[in-house]
Amino acid sequence: MHKSFVFGLLTFSIPILIGFPVCFWLLGYPLITSLLTASIFATHTLVAFAGKWLSAFFTQKTFSYSNHQRKLIFGLSSSHAAATLAIILIGYKEKIIDENILNGTIILILVTRMMASFVTGRAAKAIAAAPKNAGA
Repeated sequence: MHKSFVFGLLTFSIPILIGFPVCFWLLGYPLITSLLTASIFATHTLVAFAGKWLSAFFTQKTFSYSNHQRKLIFGLSSSHAAATLAIILIGYKEKIIDENILNGTIILILVTRMMASFVTGRAAKAIAAAPKNAGA
């Protein structure tokens, strides 16, 4: 299997696997509502990662960066917890968004923080191990 297919599958399935039990057993949502809320989690996460990857890709092409540098840019820009949490809490307090979107955003922050840490760590190790004249 191609790495991007596995990444996309994990990006979509992890929020579903986390979101459904949280909604169904911890929050007490009905079955259908739990599935729909978990799909909101997964969609948010997939769209967030796709947008961050595309911006890292275009930055790589614009500045002629290496693949490892692109991965580092992606990892560093993927964990966008503070701004996301502030915006979503304001929207929730003003009744612009509902509780499902708030919960989906919390799961989004959890998953993106974990994935960004792994991607950034691996990319930083690869850049440190690369010869000094390669890349950039």
